Amino acid sequence: MFIFEYSYPQAAGEVDGLASWLDTRLAAEREALAAEATRERREARDNGFPFNTYSSSTSWEVVADLPDWLSLSADLSSYQGGAHPNYGFDTIVWDKERGVALNPIAFFTSREALDAALGEQLCEALNAERERRRGAPVEEGSADEFEQCVAPDETNVLLGSTDGALFNRIGIQIAPYVAGPYAEGSYEFTFPVTPELLEVVREELRGAFAVRN
Repeated sequence: MFIFEYSYPQAAGEVDGLASWLDTRLAAEREALAAEATRERREARDNGFPFNTYSSSTSWEVVADLPDWLSLSADLSSYQGGAHPNYGFDTIVWDKERGVALNPIAFFTSREALDAALGEQLCEALNAERERRRGAPVEEGSADEFEQCVAPDETNVLLGSTDGALFNRIGIQIAPYVAGPYAEGSYEFTFPVTPELLEVVREELRGAFAVRN
């Protein structure tokens, strides 16, 4: 009736509280999938339609393991009928001292401030990659939804590190249908932490970041 897969790395399981947090998510997602699959299979049977097996897959990986923080990303894939499965991303940063999960966006003073510091650079990188994939530049002033800039808070933001000591790079993952059609796939970019980006990190969290030269 359904296929459910959920995994996380050993590094996450060894952090106090994090394994329980992930296991709670696992149980909730499995329960939701089971309920949806049961309901849809019953409806399909009652209406004489075939039912295709539902599926859900979540795979967590380490982005950066710092003394006080563990940054994780997840690849998500699901199928609940239709022409093809859907996929996307998730992310958290685990505060090892307080034992809580934070959205990377919460490290910044506001969504708007992050967009002001990173948005233009992200848009330029996105449009360059769109042109490479499509074989034509993005038309300036286009009203096409798949030719618009995408704000960082519309993406999956990752806090990364090259030295294992401080966050010094920002990853951006953009799922299908956000910046382009499904067939175009996802987009992924990495940007260094600049003085402008560091300026919009919340003051009490700024010590976890460093400018990458």
